[in-house]
Amino acid sequence: MIIEFGEDYTLGKAVEYELRVEKLGYLNKVIKGITIVPGIVNDLGKYEIFAGDVVKTGEIEIDDLVAITDKFGTNILSEEDENRIFDLNEDGIINKLDIDVLKANYGKKAETVKWENPNKINN
Repeated sequence: MIIEFGEDYTLGKAVEYELRVEKLGYLNKVIKGITIVPGIVNDLGKYEIFAGDVVKTGEIEIDDLVAITDKFGTNILSEEDENRIFDLNEDGIINKLDIDVLKANYGKKAETVKWENPNKINN
């Protein structure tokens, strides 16, 4: 089942979900084992995603740096512009600031993590 933000669902029993966080030009993050129980509000916690995976290999590496460098100086003209994946700081131009963002995250990889239920009572 895909749940869109802002929609309400009524569940009859506890159901386990996997949340996939994606953003253009960022490493994906998957949070597994999220248990939704009817009537209980869950805090999913905070998770970081990292900018720089413009080639979409699951790792920020030299291919990403080369791809951004090839687009250096390009202006982003609209939300539909295919080059906006390279504008990591979303300022409308692909420049040194975008390369700096990539360099800060260089070597990071996409992650799958297990959700830790903050409401769980440990015995």
